[in-house]
Order: sequence, then structure tokens, then C-alpha cells
Amino acid sequence: METGSFANVSPKEKRQRILIVFLGIAVTALVCAGIWKLAGPFNKMKSDLKAWQKGEITASEIKTKLGRFILEDDYVRQEWAARKLIAMGIPGSEPIIVSVLTEYTGKPREVAVLMLNCGNEYLSEFARRWAAERGYEVEIERASPRVTWGK
Repeated sequence: METGSFANVSPKEKRQRILIVFLGIAVTALVCAGIWKLAGPFNKMKSDLKAWQKGEITASEIKTKLGRFILEDDYVRQEWAARKLIAMGIPGSEPIIVSVLTEYTGKPREVAVLMLNCGNEYLSEFARRWAAERGYEVEIERASPRVTWGK
């Protein structure tokens, strides 16, 4: 029996997830190499998140901006937003990160796994409860986490 992010998933969805992971790796490599720049909405959202971190805009404003940024079924933006918010580690931002999972995510397991493994107790516990309520299996990653709270 499979566990983790592939438990209870159709073969088609497995292929889609694998493709998304490979595309994400390719984009990350291109961005890190300076060959491809994150443009448009990503740069604007990154700027807005920094403004929120500095206290220049409110939590309510950033949540509204996230809603506009994260498009339905746009998994790249959903996971990107969750990763950025977790990495920023802003005290009190947990409810906004939770909203990425509960309000915006079309494929929520990936965001739940990020939350479970990020090192923030509130987010980890929320991800466990959320997954259990929906019959999902999410596991603690034994290797280093994909994103760490505040780093």
C-alpha cells in the first residue's frame, strides 16, 4: 500500500504530479541560474509580501492580494505563495498561510506537506488535523524539509 502524497491517487494524477514536480525543478534551476526571471505577478506578489513583512500593508490587504494572485487551479502560484510565506516566518502570519491551504489550493496535499514539515508547530498541527478530517495521508519528511519556517 502506498503512503504519502501518492496514497489514494489515480495513475493519471500521479503522472500529473510527477510532471509538476519536474517542471518546478526545471523552473527553479532556470531561475537560480539567472536564465529565467520570475516576471509580472510573481515579482509584484514578492514585493507585496515584503511590504507586509515591514508592516507597510495589513494582514487583510495581503490576504486580498493573495486571493487575486492565486488563480484557481494554478498550482505553481499556490505552492509558491505557501513556500514564500513559510520561509518569511512572520509571527502571526499562520492564519494567512492556513488560508492558502483552505481557501485557494486546488491540490491541497502539497501545501499540507509543506506546512507539516516546516518546523512551525501551529502549521504542523493544523496540517495534521486538516489531512485527517479529509482522509489524506501526509507524512513527516525524514530528509531536510522543502521549506523551513523563517528561513
